[in-house]
Amino acid sequence: MAGGWLVRGNSQVLWWLLATVLLSCPTFIVNELVDRGDVDRFSWNGVHVKNEINLALAGLLFVTLSIAGLALAYFSGKFFWGLSMYVLAMMYSLPVVRLKARPVVDVLSQEAVWWAIPFLGITWGKVDPWLLAMLTGFGGCVMWCGFFPYQMADVKADLKAGLNPTHVWLGMRKSLILGFMTGVVAWMLFLVGRIDRLVWWSWAFVLLTTYILWQYGRWMKMRTLDVRVKSMQSYVRFTKPLTQVMVAGLALIYLWR
Repeated sequence: MAGGWLVRGNSQVLWWLLATVLLSCPTFIVNELVDRGDVDRFSWNGVHVKNEINLALAGLLFVTLSIAGLALAYFSGKFFWGLSMYVLAMMYSLPVVRLKARPVVDVLSQEAVWWAIPFLGITWGKVDPWLLAMLTGFGGCVMWCGFFPYQMADVKADLKAGLNPTHVWLGMRKSLILGFMTGVVAWMLFLVGRIDRLVWWSWAFVLLTTYILWQYGRWMKMRTLDVRVKSMQSYVRFTKPLTQVMVAGLALIYLWR
């Protein structure tokens, strides 16, 4: 959607948006089915699937959503972007590779799947390369500053499951510093690039990032892991629906204009 604002896109943007949403659904199914075997057994988040499920229905949804998502990516002229997103998202969860359990690549794969590929798929070749690099970096920093605490809130479950994602590998203190610095870099790119002149609603995400930076400051001062984790869990409960409303509002504004 952010890319659509930059290129003043037509129906192609909407088809690509729908394709990325559909492609994310089967990868989410795989992630939930795999995680329920280890990390979700210890997770604090009751949203995760913990009871028995109908595997036949899950398989049908997986196939249907995969075909629909790839078909829409093809008809929007973004098939290889869509396929790349789909394959990388599968590699994030599938046990043979499971990038989510490996340091550094877990971060890079999520940044690519949830931001870079959807954004670049609609803007590649239509925006000045330097501007495109700056905007991609800005969006990536905003995303990771806000999303990293979601990962850190599950640190106990990851440790019990024997996974080694970035926040386990770095440790809590260094992870907090990394998350904080991504927010600082986002602010710097916003100011240097005058991004608000390109997309006025970017102010909403920068202000949200400022709130998140304040939260990082609080977490750094907390002395025990238990207190930090509980605070991060409260943060997730608040920011997850908030960001969903913000994105939905942005989509409605885009459609209305």
